[in-house]
Amino acid sequence: LVLEADTIVVYDRLDAAGEHAISVRWPLHETLTAKIVAPGEVRAESSAQSGLVLKVAASSAGTMYVAQGDQEPFAGWSSPRLELIVPSPLVEWNADFSGRLDVATILSPIKTAVPPLDIALRRDGSGAQIKVATASQTHTVQVDFDKPRGVWIQHACAQAS
Repeated sequence: LVLEADTIVVYDRLDAAGEHAISVRWPLHETLTAKIVAPGEVRAESSAQSGLVLKVAASSAGTMYVAQGDQEPFAGWSSPRLELIVPSPLVEWNADFSGRLDVATILSPIKTAVPPLDIALRRDGSGAQIKVATASQTHTVQVDFDKPRGVWIQHACAQAS
């Protein structure tokens, strides 16, 4: 879901019987250097002062991890061409869950400064409500899986104060 010209929210829902481990992964470009700056938040920047902010909210607790050129386990690599691998950031959000898990990830580019972002997720019946605050607006997105036409999204915006 595109909230603004440069702000994207990805919503994942998993339903499972029993206990499961989940890993939501975001492979990033090799020119970026990624680091965890807060629980559930990663900042990936290049030497040109551009990059990406990635922030996660979920219905269960999880942990962020960034791999880049790791050997054991082998993670954080990409292949720009045949027979070549280079270290590249791999952002992971890992959790153990049973029943239902809702995960919302916000992706926003860093242009000249790190954009202020906040994300919160709340279960709402068979769906979820995702609130995202950016520098310019606060967005509320309602995702409902009980609607007859599939996923129903209500997108309401309010000016940030």
